[in-house]
Amino acid sequence: MDSREFDARALSNPTLIVGDKDTNSEDSIKGKVPKVTEYGDLHAALYGPTGEPIFPADGSMAVRMRRWESEAIEWTIPNGDSISSEIGIDGISMGIVIMPVGWTAAGITLQVGEWSNGSFFNLYDENGSEVVLTVAAGRAVPLPPEVVAASFIKIRSGTAGTPVNQAAQRTGHIVAKG
Repeated sequence: MDSREFDARALSNPTLIVGDKDTNSEDSIKGKVPKVTEYGDLHAALYGPTGEPIFPADGSMAVRMRRWESEAIEWTIPNGDSISSEIGIDGISMGIVIMPVGWTAAGITLQVGEWSNGSFFNLYDENGSEVVLTVAAGRAVPLPPEVVAASFIKIRSGTAGTPVNQAAQRTGHIVAKG
C-alpha cells in the first residue's frame, strides 16, 4: 500500500483536511478538494477520476482525517413552565433538537446568550421575525445555523409573546457535533 493510501471505511462522518505539509496550512489549497462525508467521495477526492493519486509522492502535501464526535446535551423545561434552563452549546458546529415524548403542543423558540448566568436574548431572523421551530412530540428538528454562534441557549415552549406552559416536566436532547 502506497503511503498516501488508507482505508477510510472505518471512520464515521470523516472530513478531509488538506494542506501544505511544511506550513501545516489547512487552507493552502482551499477549494481544490471537496469536503467529503462518504467513503466513495473520499476515494474520488484522493485519487481523482483516473484512479491515480492526486497528491505528490514526495510527501510535500499532508492529508489527515478528522472525525467529529456527536454529543447529547440534555435540556429540561420544568412542570408548569415554558422555558428551559441554560444549555451550553459552545463549540458546536451543528445540532438537532430531540423533542420529548408527551410534549404539550407548541412550537419552540430560542433565547441566546454569551455567558453562563448572563443575559439571554430572543432569537430573530434577518427580517425581524422571531425564529420559530415547528416541532412535535418525539420528533427531531435541526437547530438553526445562526444559533451555533452562541455559547448558551434556552429553549422556550411557544413564542416570546405567547409562551406555552408544559403540562409536566419535559426533558429533551440536543445532539451536537463540534
